[in-house]
Amino acid sequence: MGGEENGGDQGQEAEHEEEARDEQHEEAPEELKWLANKHKITVQGQEIEVSADEAFKGYMRQQDYTRKTQEAAEQSRKADELFQHVQKEYASRINQLDVLGSSLYRELVGDQAKLATLIETDPQEYLRQQAAMQTKVSMLQQVQQA
Repeated sequence: MGGEENGGDQGQEAEHEEEARDEQHEEAPEELKWLANKHKITVQGQEIEVSADEAFKGYMRQQDYTRKTQEAAEQSRKADELFQHVQKEYASRINQLDVLGSSLYRELVGDQAKLATLIETDPQEYLRQQAAMQTKVSMLQQVQQA
């Protein structure tokens, strides 16, 4: 019997909760009727009639649009900053490659003059210097490709 009493109490509580929810649903439309009331407003020089609900939804859309527009502007600003950083880095690297290429070219010109005299005076050194020069030519070609 103890179980029946608890079951009966729970059933009555559930019944009271349902009645309370039903009463709230009946009251809610009365409380929200003002949302359906129409009001005349002027938008861009044109008079229109809107309900409070439509005005509220329009306000919410405007707030959402404003937020998203601000987020897009921030993302655009960050993208511009990143692009400028990449451009500076790219220009810096190109400048470094130009300096390296010029240096290697000057060395090659100087090495060619030395090679011309070495071939007659020291043929073995000539071969060593010629191999070193080929390495520099290869490096110069890599720099030019980069």
